[in-house]
Amino acid sequence: MSSLHAWRGGSLPEKREELYASTVELLLDWWQKETVIKDENGEYQLIQPSLLEWLKTDRDKVREVIEELAYNAHKKQPEMVGTADIAESDLIDGILQLKNNPDVKPFRLIEFLRDRAGLLISRGIGVYTFPHRTFQEYLAACFLTRKEYPHYIAKLAKETPDRWREVALLAGAKSSSGGPFAVCIQSQYLNMKYI
Repeated sequence: MSSLHAWRGGSLPEKREELYASTVELLLDWWQKETVIKDENGEYQLIQPSLLEWLKTDRDKVREVIEELAYNAHKKQPEMVGTADIAESDLIDGILQLKNNPDVKPFRLIEFLRDRAGLLISRGIGVYTFPHRTFQEYLAACFLTRKEYPHYIAKLAKETPDRWREVALLAGAKSSSGGPFAVCIQSQYLNMKYI
């Protein structure tokens, strides 16, 4: 929280959804930031490009992959406590689809993701996870606001309320701030009103 406080210039959001949104942005920023490594004399030894520069893609596309991974992990998680496992192969496959740089190889991408603090952390060999369940739930909610919102999340919440309750609440909070889903809902409402 202190890092987020400093990153936002001395303030924290008051609403829960806004807090998660800002924290996700901060973690994406750390993950995607260029890294400079100095030797013992203070000389620059190595400069690693940001993830976006290296892949030659944009932040929104990376975020969409992470949101879909969060949704799938949340959906398949056997127990509804803690964070779900994300197979390294799923993570690598998703991110490699975004690359516009032929020099990006899976092994180097694994090193990059493993060695940098960020939104996903290594839980062991071949397994990643989110630093906390709230990130998994928030990112799953973000994914679901782009997928037949609000009908699909309502269906999930009705079928398995214990699994989708927090996700549905976060999706609702996110939808109140507007977005492409808000336009769809409004046009659906207007079409129903005149039928």
